[in-house]
Amino acid sequence: DELYKSIEKACNDLNNIQTDKEFTFKIPPGGLKDKFHLDKRNEYHSDTVFGWLKKYREQEKKENQLIILVVDGYLKSNRLGNLFGTVSATDGLAVFTIVDFKQFVNDIVRFCRYYLVRYALSFLEPSIKTHDDPTRKECVFHKKMNKKELKDSLYSGNICQSCYDQLRPKLNTEINNSIKQRL
Repeated sequence: DELYKSIEKACNDLNNIQTDKEFTFKIPPGGLKDKFHLDKRNEYHSDTVFGWLKKYREQEKKENQLIILVVDGYLKSNRLGNLFGTVSATDGLAVFTIVDFKQFVNDIVRFCRYYLVRYALSFLEPSIKTHDDPTRKECVFHKKMNKKELKDSLYSGNICQSCYDQLRPKLNTEINNSIKQRL
């Protein structure tokens, strides 16, 4: 329940900062939330999560809905373990974990806002891939192989010039202004 409250607060904050509501962030309504609740696990695999989200989308006939799931357990993929999150941008699906977030920021709402924005931007321009260039580690799209590097982009809210150039064709004035207000 506390996690839902934090996510809802993060969603409301992000919705309120936008003048034209280009993105609408929301948690599922009560009945839907209960129907598709994942049991708490110590570990989640991205393939399993994305399969679950695709099934949810089909059952609920939400074909055009972009979905970001928040979990409270370790997240891994076929290539990496102990991920902050992962995205399948072309499918409009993402997942991030709040496990151990306090190592990087004390405010769970701020942590959630960061990942909600980061993945919403990935949905906007699916060609943007994470990069591991150490000169661009403040960028929200930096790969963060060293988990401590999250602080660099979380506190700056920056998007490096290269990533911004990729996003630019998809940005309207409202989205651009929202980005400039930072996370």
